[in-house]
Order: sequence, then C-alpha cells, then structure tokens
Amino acid sequence: MISDSIPWREELWRVADRLEKKSKQQRWTERSSFLVERDFMTSAYAIRRLNEARKISDDLAKTKVPVIRHKLIGSVPDLWNRHKIWEHYDLEHGVDDHITIPHLCNQLIHSFVWFLSATEDTDLFDGAFVASENERHKHLYFFPVESIIDLCRNVAAEDIGSIQYQRGTDGIMRIVSVKVMEDDGENPAPTS
Repeated sequence: MISDSIPWREELWRVADRLEKKSKQQRWTERSSFLVERDFMTSAYAIRRLNEARKISDDLAKTKVPVIRHKLIGSVPDLWNRHKIWEHYDLEHGVDDHITIPHLCNQLIHSFVWFLSATEDTDLFDGAFVASENERHKHLYFFPVESIIDLCRNVAAEDIGSIQYQRGTDGIMRIVSVKVMEDDGENPAPTS
C-alpha cells in the first residue's frame, strides 16, 4: 500500500518531461531506446500502483487513454520474430481506440512485443507499439508518446482532497470514493 503518493507523482512529472525531450531528440542511440522503455515502464508501474492504492481520483481512474489498435493479420509473434511487427499486424489500417488506465498499464508492464516508432517525415520518436503476452494473439497497440505524457502529467497533477470510507457488512473498511481537492487557483501544479 502506498502511504505517500507525492514521490510517485514527482517521478511521473520527471518521466513526462524526459519523454517530451525524447520526442524532440535528433540523435538516437541504444541508450536512448533503453531510457524510453524504462520511462514507459516506470510510468506504467507508478500509475498502476497509485490507482490500485486508490491515490487517483475516481474521475481520472475512469478516463480512457487514446491509442491506435492494429489487428493481427499474420501468425502470432513469438520470441524469434516479435520484432517484425509488420509481418504480424495490419500497420496500414490502425483503428483509433481508447483503453482504460489499468489496461494500458498492464499492456506496458506485461509487454511481449515492444517496438519504438518514429515519424516518417521528421524521424522523431512518436510512440511505441506494444502488445502484452495475452493480447498479442489479437492485436497490437500504438501508444502515442503524447498520450503517455498527458497521462503522467494528469496523474502527477492531482491533489486528492477527500476520501470516503465505508465499512462493509463483512466488517472490512473500504474506500468508496476519491475526489480531487477543489482548485482555488493558489497552488499551481509542481514543475520539475
């Protein structure tokens, strides 16, 4: 259980800033690829932990994140060919979709297929193609870097103002409602 969400939120601010810088980076190395993968994974883990600990407002927890879904058209990728996503998935006809925060986090944390993407015109990093062990049998997701940056910043910016508890008939105390603090305009979101 997370008792103090502030360090997790601060890390999400840093991840968002680093990913934004990477999306403008001209020179790319193997280390750059590692750092992006690390930041996607770190953000997914932090967001999942905060959500499961009920440190994210109910409203934010219900939001869906924009992604692009590519259906499986070839064989299911395995350990030897998972990097050849163009042989397995229809990359030409992606479908705009929205997935829940837990679904997105699980795709990243349990990724079987992981492939960085760059724009065709500028060759700048623009996101990652990801499919979990289970979902690789159906489709591949493209996670635009902007979607991940926005999600990190939205979670990091939240200031929880009220938590409502209720004891169930089984005697166990549970959280039934989490809401953000009303914005009085005096406390801007932290920057790093």
